[in-house]
Amino acid sequence: MTLAGVGVGLLGDRPVTELVRAAREAEAAGCEGVWVPDERFFRDPYATLAGIASGTRRVHVGPCVTDPFVRHPALTAMAIGTINEISGGRAVLGMGTGISGFSALGITPQRTLRRMREAIGLIRALLRDGQAEASGELLRFRGRLDFPAQPVPVFIAGRGPRVLELAGEIGDGVIIGSLASPDGLAYAAGRLEAGSRRAGRNAADLRKMIWLHTYVHDDGQAARASARRIIISVLQSSREIIGAIGIEIPPDLARVIDGAPYGYHWNAPDDVLALVPEALVDAFTAAGTPEDVAEVVNRLHASGVHHVAFRLWASRGQTPADVQRLVLARVLPLLRMVAA
Repeated sequence: MTLAGVGVGLLGDRPVTELVRAAREAEAAGCEGVWVPDERFFRDPYATLAGIASGTRRVHVGPCVTDPFVRHPALTAMAIGTINEISGGRAVLGMGTGISGFSALGITPQRTLRRMREAIGLIRALLRDGQAEASGELLRFRGRLDFPAQPVPVFIAGRGPRVLELAGEIGDGVIIGSLASPDGLAYAAGRLEAGSRRAGRNAADLRKMIWLHTYVHDDGQAARASARRIIISVLQSSREIIGAIGIEIPPDLARVIDGAPYGYHWNAPDDVLALVPEALVDAFTAAGTPEDVAEVVNRLHASGVHHVAFRLWASRGQTPADVQRLVLARVLPLLRMVAA
């Protein structure tokens, strides 16, 4: 598995035909991956990935990320095995503990790391052997895949200390969630090393990918202002690690997000967005002019990150297609690509 360079994340908030076109443009520009978040309740990620896999020839493709709760892991094995077949062996399975859509579906996740461990074990067994029996603490299965599948790399995603340790222990790779600062990367490296050491593995062998919230605009301040919205969402799911990465949340902002429901950031008022300091924009995003974003990505690559996946967000006056074109035409030529 030699995933390197950069890729793009394409949310299913546009017609699949548009997403396939965007994937082709990314591939033609030199991107190494095209990733589709498994977010409820947008267009189905695996149907979207099938279109992207059929419409491209070289890029890696996969969900970034799915979870072990919404679908039984045997169904995930079936889905990613199919995508791997369509793509000619280019699939990568990104898995995290999840949160999106859980409340609407009536899901209360429990023992998430145990569930992740058992789910990944079952998925790997089915893709490797075609059949499996699972009688773990949380997961039951006895059956087979009714088509010939092949193993697929599993990248474990997260920011929390225990899920990063799990990635170091059993992952083929890790997807580090939105940690863009040197302190954040050092924290993640320590947790990956701890998990790898526990399993007798070498953390240096782990393929490292970052899911990077990206705002790029010729007006760099407009991009940074827009980035404040996603910061609120990141903080809601990252409170346990804030101290470990050298971040302080202003008390007024902490009081707001501590009482806010998941998804609050979409409609957060301007007075709340104004509470987000510039340091948090730098800690969790790449935001600014094309030159600013390229500088962040070059630093990430130089620090040992193999693959940066741009989660592209539109700023004022932009469409998602505008942002991607700006990245492909203005950011990519400034990058010092890492060797595979």
